[in-house]
Amino acid sequence: MNIPSALLTWTGLRTPPLEEHPSEPQPLHLPTEIIEAMISFIPHHPTSQATLYSLCLVSWSWHSVAITRLYESPYLYGKNYDPFVRTICPSLNRHVKKSDLAGLVRCLDMSRLVHQGSRSTTARVLGRCKGGMVEFTAPQANFGINCLAALSKCINLRTLDLSLLSESISYKELSSTLRSLTQLSTLKFPRSATKDTDRSPPVSVTWPPHLSTLSLSGNM
Repeated sequence: MNIPSALLTWTGLRTPPLEEHPSEPQPLHLPTEIIEAMISFIPHHPTSQATLYSLCLVSWSWHSVAITRLYESPYLYGKNYDPFVRTICPSLNRHVKKSDLAGLVRCLDMSRLVHQGSRSTTARVLGRCKGGMVEFTAPQANFGINCLAALSKCINLRTLDLSLLSESISYKELSSTLRSLTQLSTLKFPRSATKDTDRSPPVSVTWPPHLSTLSLSGNM
C-alpha cells in the first residue's frame, strides 16, 4: 500500500522517489519550549546527572537546554570534583578563555567534599561562579580567609551555609563578607566563630538587609 507523501510531512522525514536509494532520515526538530517542558519533568536528583548528560549528546537543540540544567545544581562528590574544577576553571593563564559554563551554576553544594581540592581551588571556583550563584554550601575543610574574599563578590547570593566549617572564622572577617551580600536571606553560621583576638573595639556584625533566616550552632 502506497502512502501519499503529504501524510508523512508531520514526521519531519523525507520520502525519496522510488528510483532513488532512500537517504538517512532527518532528525525531528522540536521547538525549544517543548524541550524545556520535557526536561522540566526530570527530577532534581543525583542520578539525573547521567540522564541530562545523555540528553546533551542528542543534538545541539537538546544540548542548549539540557546543559543549563546539568550545571544549574551540580552534584559534587569525591570522584567528580576534580573534573568539575577543570571544566569550570580550565587554567590560571590569562590567555586561556574562561569557561562560560561557570555562569550556569546557581546552587553550589560542597557539603559532600572532605579532603578534595584545596582552599585556593575553592576560592577559584567561587570566583568563576560568582555571576549567577544564588546558593552556596561550604565544605568542611579547604575553606579559609581567601575563600571569604571570593565569596564577598557573589553579590547575588541568597542562601549561605557555613555550618560545616571546621576552621574558626572571626566575626570581623565574616562581617566584612556579609556586608557585600545585600541579597542574602538565609544564613547558617559556622560552628566556631571565636577567633577574634582584638577585643577592642568590640566587633559588630553587619547583617544583610534582607536576612530572614539565621541558624546558629556550635561554639559562639
